[in-house]
Amino acid sequence: MGLQLYRINPNIDLSVTGWNVQALKAAEHGGIKPTKGEIRTALRKAAMYCRKNVMPDGKFSYKENGENPRSSLVGVGVLSLQMTGNGSDSAARKGLDWIKNNVKTLEWGKGSGTENVKSNLYMHYYCVQAAMNRGGDVWASYNKAFRDAVLGGQKPDGSFSNNDTGYAECLSGKSKNIYRQCLATLMLETYYRFLPGTGEGTKNS
Repeated sequence: MGLQLYRINPNIDLSVTGWNVQALKAAEHGGIKPTKGEIRTALRKAAMYCRKNVMPDGKFSYKENGENPRSSLVGVGVLSLQMTGNGSDSAARKGLDWIKNNVKTLEWGKGSGTENVKSNLYMHYYCVQAAMNRGGDVWASYNKAFRDAVLGGQKPDGSFSNNDTGYAECLSGKSKNIYRQCLATLMLETYYRFLPGTGEGTKNS
């Protein structure tokens, strides 16, 4: 499975790593074993890669060693570190501090682009999980920032009104609508998970 590929693929990036970490954790929780290698080994290597992407200010870069730092990737980096069992190391703490200090609200329908912290759902999808996993004042602050905005963006039929999804330039209008629906729904599902995405810790109230 996936993450070992970044050793030989020069085009790997933090976004791809984040999706692969989630897939590996889902496999681990479900008792599925990869055909080659061990999940734990792959996750350790993923954590090493994520640490290479953190910036001094808490942002994470698209590729390692500071190439193209982006606000939209902070949640990806932090969540990946949490899911690999490294949620307390300095890289994760820097990212969580950045989230707490910079993401004050989700303003539905306002702004777009990778540096947008107002309505980029790709960014918020990861940040809400990272904040919930951390708990405490980070989660209390972030919960206020996103909850009412997401609910306010939902229409009577259950769909969500237009909003920046981030990284969706290649999608058609219909596909973008589905992508937006998935991101917003998964964010709201955070409240219904009994354990954080790390699979470790206490029951989420």
